[in-house]
Amino acid sequence: MIARQEPLLPVAALTCIVVAAGPVAPVQAALLPAVGSASEVARRELDNSLRKLFVDEQLVLESGLELLSPVETRDQVTSLAEMGLVCASHEVDCLVKFGIVADVSVVLVPVLDEPAMGSFQGEIVVVDVKKKIEVRAVPVLFDKNAPLDSGLSRRVLGLSPRPSSHPPAPVVEVVNAEPFPWGPVLLGTGGALMVLSGAGAVACDLTYVATGVPAETRAAVQPIGAVLWGVTAASFVVAGAAGVLMLTDGP
Repeated sequence: MIARQEPLLPVAALTCIVVAAGPVAPVQAALLPAVGSASEVARRELDNSLRKLFVDEQLVLESGLELLSPVETRDQVTSLAEMGLVCASHEVDCLVKFGIVADVSVVLVPVLDEPAMGSFQGEIVVVDVKKKIEVRAVPVLFDKNAPLDSGLSRRVLGLSPRPSSHPPAPVVEVVNAEPFPWGPVLLGTGGALMVLSGAGAVACDLTYVATGVPAETRAAVQPIGAVLWGVTAASFVVAGAAGVLMLTDGP
């Protein structure tokens, strides 16, 4: 069994020293044809999708890593197979020999198995030829009717996720609205109405009992006074309820 090791530096760091010194030729990588239990058609579609993804992400500009063309890769695989060099996906020693003969620094081996739940499952094995180790095995889900995850190629090369091009959503601060001050409003309204209606009721009563007031006037103010006394009583109840409400709600 081959023990997997994490490299001290990601694959992209293979060129960090020479890039710092000035423009140089990109580091070559070989993306081998996919292997596994999936059909040949599915494996070929994965190969094409992976190559398109590497090109679309323009990773050569960021990592300095450039894939051999499909023709060059096929010629190398055929030539080495004729010499008896046929490597399994995790056979590191064999893949390192392939990388040396093919003159590449990194060998990528896609593995694709039969679909589960509608999607093919597999991994991409990354071998560092110079260090002679398997750098990582990146899981991959492949659906022939959907594009590959755009971050897959970056994970394969050990690069950080690309920053989002969308601005962050604005932060909306939710401020709890202050409850309506029913207590003070009702207390003020009920108190004012109680004073006014009480004063009117008293005036009506004084007019009714005063001497020299015509009978017609007494007859008119009596029902008005009764109504005002009723309003006064109702206002008193409202003001009292408002006071209780203020006490129970607290400050």
